[in-house]
Amino acid sequence: MTVGEAMASEHAEEWKAAMQEEIKTFMTWNCFDIVSRDEAKSLGGKLMKSRWIFKIKRESTGEIQRFKARLVACGYSQRPREDFTETYSPDFGYTSLRAVFAFAAANDFELTARRRTT
Repeated sequence: MTVGEAMASEHAEEWKAAMQEEIKTFMTWNCFDIVSRDEAKSLGGKLMKSRWIFKIKRESTGEIQRFKARLVACGYSQRPREDFTETYSPDFGYTSLRAVFAFAAANDFELTARRRTT
């Protein structure tokens, strides 16, 4: 579903709210700065395309639980250390954490916590 389709749907207000929530989250995490095209070019920055992904989360009964909008960067054209120096992943599930611990235990690895410095 495109932004135009979402805004033309009967759930346009819910999609708008979901998009605002996503942008608010990005601002809270200080993930990016919003600048004009001219400002980005004057700073030597490369503009990156992005797109919205829309999904309706439903209860097991099929009832709508929430509207979820994700803004994703089309980062396939980026180069490490040239266009970015760090990555961000908002979702880390406990299943993944358990898998890492299980893998480490099965291979007799030691895990060390390291503080991230940026």
